[in-house]
Amino acid sequence: MPRYRYMCHTCMTEFVAMHLYNEVQESCIYCESSEISKLLSRTVKIEHKFDTQTGQITKEYIETNKEILEDLKKESRSENYEPS
Repeated sequence: MPRYRYMCHTCMTEFVAMHLYNEVQESCIYCESSEISKLLSRTVKIEHKFDTQTGQITKEYIETNKEILEDLKKESRSENYEPS
């Protein structure tokens, strides 16, 4: 849930409220005054770092299984199946 910063103009306190984007904070959480304003907030950028070794192992596994599947396809095409 997003966090929003507010400033109460009655008690001069800055506070954080968590609510959905389409909801509105109507009062101060400390003094319950309705004289509040929303402050600008910095956006948070989350960087995903992937382990290249895991990616390489996965790629090798996929390539190996592709080769096995190709061998199985060739083997099944060379077999003569007779209807029973």
